[in-house]
Amino acid sequence: MPASRTSNKSHRKKHPDSELVVVSSSDCDSPPNLPPRKPKILPGEVIEISDDDEPTTRQPTGQTATIADLRRQLTKQREESVKNKRDYERARLENAQIRQELLDLKATRIPDNGKILLEASQLEDCINCEICTSRMWSPFLLAGCGHIFCLSCLQDWFSTTLVQFMAANPHYDVNQPHPLVPQLQAFLQNPHALNNPQVATMLAHQLPPEPEYTCPSCRERVRVRPAEVFTLKALVRTVATAAGEAIPKETTLAYLSNKRGKAKATIPPTGPWDGFFPRIRT
Repeated sequence: MPASRTSNKSHRKKHPDSELVVVSSSDCDSPPNLPPRKPKILPGEVIEISDDDEPTTRQPTGQTATIADLRRQLTKQREESVKNKRDYERARLENAQIRQELLDLKATRIPDNGKILLEASQLEDCINCEICTSRMWSPFLLAGCGHIFCLSCLQDWFSTTLVQFMAANPHYDVNQPHPLVPQLQAFLQNPHALNNPQVATMLAHQLPPEPEYTCPSCRERVRVRPAEVFTLKALVRTVATAAGEAIPKETTLAYLSNKRGKAKATIPPTGPWDGFFPRIRT
C-alpha cells in the first residue's frame, strides 16, 4: 500500500540558521543573572553600615552604649594625662628658675667679714620723714603717740597752730605763765582732787588758754616738748654715708651750759621748741 506511507522526511522541520544557539565554555561558567537576596534583620539587633568592604557587624544595643562610654572615658583620661604632663613641665621650669634666682641672690648677699648688706630702699620708711619724705637728719619723737618727724616739719606744723592762737590771744607769752598756774599745780598734787569731776571742770575754767598742738599723723594732743631720737639720727647718717649722700650740718642748737662750771641753774638762750613750750630750767 504505497499510498499510506508517509515519509519521515516530511515530518522533519527545518530550523533556519538564525535560531541556532551556540554554547561555549565561558557561558557555562557564568552564574545566572539572579537578584541578590537581602539578609533578614532579626528583632533586637542593630546593623552597623560603613563604607568599607568589611562585613557588617552586629552588636546588641546595651553593649554598644557601654563601649561608647568606655571610649569617651579613655579619650578624657588621655586629654587629662596630656594636660598634667604640660602642667608638670611648666612647674618644673618655674621651680628651676626660682631656685636659680635664689642662688644668684645669695651670691650677691654673702656677708664680708661679718658685715650685713642691705638695700637703702629697705630702710626708707624708717629713716625718711612721713611729711616731707626726706631724710630725718634731726628726728624728734612725740611723747604722747610715739610718732617721729623731722625738726623742720614739726616746727612748721606747730607754727601754724601758734599763729592761729596768737590771732585770738595776742597777749599770750609762753615763758610767762598765768599767776594761778603755780597754785593750780600745787592743788593738782592732791590725788583726791583729781578724782572729783567737779574739780576737773573748775580747773578747766581756771587754767589760762594755751595752743593745742597735735600730732601731724594721728592728731593726738602734744603737751610736752618733742624729744630728739639720737639712735635714729645716727642710723640715718650711717645709711647716708654708705650711700654716698652728703650729710648736712647740725640743724639743732645745743643748750649752752655755764662756761665757768657753776652749779646754779641756767636757762638755755635758744632751743628748737622755745617758742612753742615753756623753757626748761636746769
